[in-house]
Amino acid sequence: ENFDELAEEASSLATKVGAVSPGWGDAAFGLFVNGRPVDVERPSFNVFQLLNVLREEDGRLKELERRIRPALKDAAADEDEWAALKAARRVLDMGSDKLAQLGKTGFEGEKSTEEQPENEDEDEATSPSTEKYRIDIARGGKNAILYLNDIEKDAAYQSWPDSMQEMLYRSQYGGAPTVRRNLFTMLVVLDPASGKSHPALDVVGQLLNSQFPLRLGVLLVNDDDVSMAGSQGSDSLPLMAPWNDGDRPFHARDSFLLLKHISKKFGGMAGISSLIHASQAAEETPEMMVKELIGVHISLLEMMGVIQGSSSDAQNEMEALLESGGTSDAMASTKKDVTTYEAAVKFAADKLIRPGMSFFNGLPFPDDGGPSSFRAAVNEILQYEQSHIMELTMKGVITDTAPRSIYATVLKGDKVFKQYHPLLRESASEYMVVAPESDWRSLVLSTTTPNGAPFDGYGDVDATFLIEGVFDLDDRAGIDS
Repeated sequence: ENFDELAEEASSLATKVGAVSPGWGDAAFGLFVNGRPVDVERPSFNVFQLLNVLREEDGRLKELERRIRPALKDAAADEDEWAALKAARRVLDMGSDKLAQLGKTGFEGEKSTEEQPENEDEDEATSPSTEKYRIDIARGGKNAILYLNDIEKDAAYQSWPDSMQEMLYRSQYGGAPTVRRNLFTMLVVLDPASGKSHPALDVVGQLLNSQFPLRLGVLLVNDDDVSMAGSQGSDSLPLMAPWNDGDRPFHARDSFLLLKHISKKFGGMAGISSLIHASQAAEETPEMMVKELIGVHISLLEMMGVIQGSSSDAQNEMEALLESGGTSDAMASTKKDVTTYEAAVKFAADKLIRPGMSFFNGLPFPDDGGPSSFRAAVNEILQYEQSHIMELTMKGVITDTAPRSIYATVLKGDKVFKQYHPLLRESASEYMVVAPESDWRSLVLSTTTPNGAPFDGYGDVDATFLIEGVFDLDDRAGIDS
């Protein structure tokens, strides 16, 4: 190509940058050359940087041609030539390292006996071969979890590419794995009424703004209700507080009903924005009243421009919904929606999960520690799971159309647990010595030696067996255990 013409076209393109779709932030626009992102919006950008990327891509294509030409030249039939082309494309998608090995390994993708990697452990260290444990927080949550978006079905994602191979190619150069598949599912467990911030909500906003294929589910529950359901059953939950003209502190149940209503009537993106906005408002306003909560939602929906008709009608509808405890929601009755707050509480109790927790494809995010440690742990989990999904894609487990549920696929295996048992959480264990000698006193919980002195060592403990247990000492059943 004539580079003068390319420069003129590139300069023209660079001057047209700036259109951003509402609600997605700056990540809605992207310029890619063969999947490589080119940041044309930064002040220091000049057209020669774009030309340099074009030259580099041209060099890669020539290198690819040089390597596959012998195979094409020796091809005995058209179908052999086509197979060689497909194999070369797969190698190109997998990155430059695979391309460099092409002459050694051949087009079948299997390593020759002469050319084994020098260090197998090094390959294992760079792949997600060391499995992390996951919690199956999908099965049983059909009537409990509010899923606010669906990458594969929602119209908002119609313009997203649907090719997994293209997604792999872009990801090789640091681009977001944008594809119209529910590659990643996050569950956030929270109680907006608690006034406590949930750091996972910041992660949600950042990922969605980066066009990350994230499906978001939320479990809105009150911590005391979960404890009660765990010890006495979900039928023992207290009734919803009287309406009192909306002049009462709002509860997790109110948040659940409002978010369910908003996401169904105004769309998933409105639901996600409302959740984040209301949680921030509740954090800033202790003891927020129900009418104030409704006002927060209405003001945001007005700003987003999604309310069709009168705002007062939308507000009256929300007030009637909470006053009736959810029975006035005509949309729920016509669509046979059985998602309920009681089911959400029961699910949380059954899975041993609490507000403040969050999960990424079943991988637990940390729920304690400071902001810096949380960010570091989240980044590590995101990198791990992206590598895992890429590996499944290259193996053919995940394709453009299969499996039907990627979420269900990753929640299988020996490292998947039905409950988030306390022993799975990364917290320091505390051992208490019952007695330094094995006798009947070993059955009595004690932190001192028989003569009353504090016990400060384990070296002299005569223990034939070590029994580990986790007990909830705030609960009668835990104490009786």
